Amino acid sequence: MKRFILPILAAAVAGIMATSCLKDSDYENYSFYPNAVVTVKTSDAGAVYFQLDDETTLVPENIKKPIYDKEVRAFMNFSDKGPWTGANEESLEFDRLVYVNMLDSIRTKDAVVTLGSTGADDDKFGTAPVEIVDNWYTSLEDNYLTVAFCGYWGDPRETHEINLVYGTDPSNPYLVELRHNPLEDTRHPADVQAIGVIAFRIDDIPGIEGRADHLDIRYVSFTGTKTVTIKRNTNYYAPGAVKSKSSGEVSLDLPVK
Repeated sequence: MKRFILPILAAAVAGIMATSCLKDSDYENYSFYPNAVVTVKTSDAGAVYFQLDDETTLVPENIKKPIYDKEVRAFMNFSDKGPWTGANEESLEFDRLVYVNMLDSIRTKDAVVTLGSTGADDDKFGTAPVEIVDNWYTSLEDNYLTVAFCGYWGDPRETHEINLVYGTDPSNPYLVELRHNPLEDTRHPADVQAIGVIAFRIDDIPGIEGRADHLDIRYVSFTGTKTVTIKRNTNYYAPGAVKSKSSGEVSLDLPVK
């Protein structure tokens, strides 16, 4: 992940570590904690802006050049400077002018199509348990599914693979599977739980094309197979309503691909 953090905040963010699963802290008013998950976008002319939700775009006053080489989801802490009053650019109109205090990219990847059978999917994408964490990071918006997840790591330095698999039920395009593959982590499973966040593009899922009002996510949990429904976020931004929230339960550097 590539970070944009004001120097005074860097030491604080560096101390964030993973802890136990399935709980969420809510410490407020720390500007080094995220207060939003956004999509980082770049216009054809090279202007950086952020999609906060399906209806709200943000323009940073302190970032002028692209930070990432592709569109990604990211944690952000921003200060709202009021309505955007700049000139239209490439027929784009933005909503709010913001000052970015912290920006940290989330691993962002495409959803993948099933290989056609449960056995083949098991071999390729793994069967290791994973839990979906019910916190504010987990969301469906702007053609992305962002998931806070919890899994067992034998060695927290080892890379695991998390995938979102679609097409397993041709009659239900909204059913997807979250898969966890520990890869070369030979100490897995072990009594080390870690929480991470990953984002999936859902634009290309047949029958959805990114505008799903919900997704049904099936996964192997610590206690067996579960299916949860995540509805599209319609809780749009209201100025003054966003507060910083602790990411102390989440490892921003958990190695996943």
